Amino acid sequence: MIKGKRTITELAVTILLLLASGSCRRPTPPVTEISTFDILLDYDEQKGTNLAQVYRHAMERFEDYDMSKDKIQERTDTVGDHIIHILGIRHESRLAIIRFLRNVLPFIQNPDEWVFLVEGCEEEDPVLPELYFFTWVAKELDIPTFDPIVSPLGEEVTHRLISGAHPLLTLKDIHFAVLNSIFPDKESLHSLSEKARARYVKVIASYSSLPADSIESFLVEYDTIFLAHPLNLAAARRVYAQIRNDMIDTANVLSSEKLTGEMPKISQARYIFICVGTYHLPVFDDLSELFGIVHELHILPEEEASKK
Repeated sequence: MIKGKRTITELAVTILLLLASGSCRRPTPPVTEISTFDILLDYDEQKGTNLAQVYRHAMERFEDYDMSKDKIQERTDTVGDHIIHILGIRHESRLAIIRFLRNVLPFIQNPDEWVFLVEGCEEEDPVLPELYFFTWVAKELDIPTFDPIVSPLGEEVTHRLISGAHPLLTLKDIHFAVLNSIFPDKESLHSLSEKARARYVKVIASYSSLPADSIESFLVEYDTIFLAHPLNLAAARRVYAQIRNDMIDTANVLSSEKLTGEMPKISQARYIFICVGTYHLPVFDDLSELFGIVHELHILPEEEASKK
């Protein structure tokens, strides 16, 4: 009898718990708590794509990620019939991928209406994680891509600097200027692991006209001359900062020319997604001019004075 009473009591308690749980539904999480990966899974299920796998591979490419350095500028503009979403990033950006998943991907319902302008997207094997992600998302969705940026380390920019504005400048000076912006402090280079150092060489090589072994030798020489001697580094900083600025300015001028030549093709898309380094955002300052949209000012004629 005692055993039977316990069983009946336990059964009653179980029924009460089931009733209670049935009447209390789990609250819907706010939008800010929705996982970006869930967005991908939902999109894959709806569209029959494989973007979640692309995302996983992109995340595997992040090494020595520093959230405090992940800076991003974002804006959406409307120019004529075009809607343009622009991300200006510091490269190796997780934020760029997250913002894309939240603010761009849900609106890609008809990929035929889109085009991606992504810096470096013409590389065969993108090194930077966000570049890999955007390139393969475009391939998965069959969206046309175009690289709007002429690399500051490319042959065209270095040739203009060496033969034009800075006739005494050498290719080594240009690469030292880049290294000076990446490794501004003595400790930053020495604290790198062998793997991280090799990765930096690979990234620089992907944007450069020089092979990786030449960049590695520049890195060793820069380490010996400047990072090992703080006074030399301090004296060189201003010079290399100016060279770096000239490289970027020249690259942006050439990028604007390149982009203008491709606008007839690009402007056929209604939606345009742009992702470039923050230094290249000036290329997209005047979108109306870029799209060739002229705003006419109509001045109404003055009314004739009424005759008395």
